[in-house]
Amino acid sequence: MEQEERNIFLIRNATQGMKSSILLTLGLVLILCVGISSVCADEEETVIDDTISVSGTGIVKTAPDICTISLSVTTKGTNVKELQKENAKIMNRILAGFERMDSCSLDEKEVQTSGFSISEVWYPDDATIAKYGKDKTIYEVENSISIETGKLSCIGDIIDTAVSNGANRIDSVTFSLSPKKEQEYRASALAAAVDMASHDAEAVLSALGRSLGSVKTVNVVKSYNPPVYYGSGDSMAYMIQAESAPAPTPIDPGDVEVTADVSITYRIG
Repeated sequence: MEQEERNIFLIRNATQGMKSSILLTLGLVLILCVGISSVCADEEETVIDDTISVSGTGIVKTAPDICTISLSVTTKGTNVKELQKENAKIMNRILAGFERMDSCSLDEKEVQTSGFSISEVWYPDDATIAKYGKDKTIYEVENSISIETGKLSCIGDIIDTAVSNGANRIDSVTFSLSPKKEQEYRASALAAAVDMASHDAEAVLSALGRSLGSVKTVNVVKSYNPPVYYGSGDSMAYMIQAESAPAPTPIDPGDVEVTADVSITYRIG
C-alpha cells in the first residue's frame, strides 16, 4: 500500500514538472517574438521614403476648328395658337435661309433644336403692356436651335442670315476643338507638363546636391479646356446693326488653349 502511494506521489511530481517546463518554454517563445517584433518595428520606422514630388502644367495654343451658335426666336402675344404658328413660320424661314447660303449652306446634321417652351409673361415691360393691354394675359413662345459647324469663315454669314430672317436673340457663339484635334494637342500639352515637372525636380535636387532618380508614380489630372466664348448683346440692337451693315458680321475666334496637368514622384539618386 505504501509503495502504491509512493508511485502516485512520483507521478504527480513528474506531471507538475512537465507543466512548469512547458509554461517556461512558452514564456521564452513569447518574449522572443515580442523582441523580434520590436526589432522589425524599429527597422520599419527607420526606413526613409527618399523621394521628391512635383507637378507640372502644359499649355498649348491652337486655332479652333468647331463653332457652336445658339440662337432663338421668341414671339409674344395673347393668343398662344397664333403665337406658335408665327414662331414656326419664322424658324422655317431661318432654316430655309441656311440652305440657300451657297458655299456656307448648312445641312441637317449641323442644325438641331435645343429648346422649345410656351410660358406666361408674369412681369411684362412697359412696351409689352402698351402693345397688348394692361389686363391681358401675355404669353411667350420660344424656339431655340444650336448650330455646330466647322465652317469658321462662314460664322458672320450664318449669324446675319439668321437675324435677317427673324431670329431675335443670339444666345452665344463659342469656338472649340473637335475631339480628334483636342486629343492631338493634349498629347503635346502632356509632354510639356512632364518636361516642366522634371525640370523643377532637377533644379531643386541640384541645389541640394542630389540627383534625380527613376519615376516612382505618375498622376495625370483630367483637365477642362474652356472654349472661346462670345456673348450676345441686346438682341434688337444687334438686328439693327446687322441689317445696316453692308458686310458680314466680323467674328474673330482667336486661339483655344489646351492644358494638361501631371503630378510625378521621383526617387532621389
